Amino acid sequence: MGARDVDVVLLGHLHGDHSVDTPEWARQTGAQYYGSKAACEEAVTYGVPAAKCTALYGGESVALNTYVTMRVVRWVHSIGCGQLQNGGGIETFGYLFTARTPDKTLTCYVTDSGAGGRDLTTDQVDRDGINRGAPLTNLSKAVREAGIDGFEVWQGGPESRVVNQARTVVPAFDVKYFMPHHYGARGGFNILGGLHYPYVEDEMPELKKLLAASGVPQIYSKNYFDAYVYDKTGVRQVDNAEVKAAMGLPASGPGPTPQGVNPRAGDMECAGD
Repeated sequence: MGARDVDVVLLGHLHGDHSVDTPEWARQTGAQYYGSKAACEEAVTYGVPAAKCTALYGGESVALNTYVTMRVVRWVHSIGCGQLQNGGGIETFGYLFTARTPDKTLTCYVTDSGAGGRDLTTDQVDRDGINRGAPLTNLSKAVREAGIDGFEVWQGGPESRVVNQARTVVPAFDVKYFMPHHYGARGGFNILGGLHYPYVEDEMPELKKLLAASGVPQIYSKNYFDAYVYDKTGVRQVDNAEVKAAMGLPASGPGPTPQGVNPRAGDMECAGD
């Protein structure tokens, strides 16, 4: 894959563990960068042309090509257990994708938030006093506008309240596959060393139990550049050994350096979840 193979760069929210390198990715690839107004301002200051960054507010529908449409869902960033983020927090977005193929419409929703409970059902009023809606209401609206009943693939979390999200999202939107992300980099990031720590289903027992009862498999990477295909038959992992070798990574499994321990182990689900 070369630089010009990247069409868009998407930012869920402006935090260092998500956004520190996104302006550089946008600059190197020349791809259109989508994020909050603050993210675009940061990127332009960095050197990304203003025309190459699209500021989002939520509710947008973007035709990425003839077959693929992206709908922007105003979401909410996660905070501590038992707390309520009342709309004044960092701007956060989810992305709902529909891809028309000859056999079926492929559907995927991507979020990077562990918000749960009232955060998902409370209208989020921003710092300018504008009501951006409740996250679940916004997601339902995007699904309706896309002309679908739900989405097969959910890429979300894991953060402290993903199980709380899952209890609503999985049945309401008929999720078939859960692909967690936002793991493996807390406590250190070295792409040549592989994931800093493994994703362990037992660290989120309530989520594991819920997904198992719903017949939804967890599909997750063991190393950087693990590759997957999503088509009419579902989601499956595919060989990516050539790219991994170029990055100094093994063809399969973690490595080459030893993995550490999740620094948040034991704190991935809130009491009462």
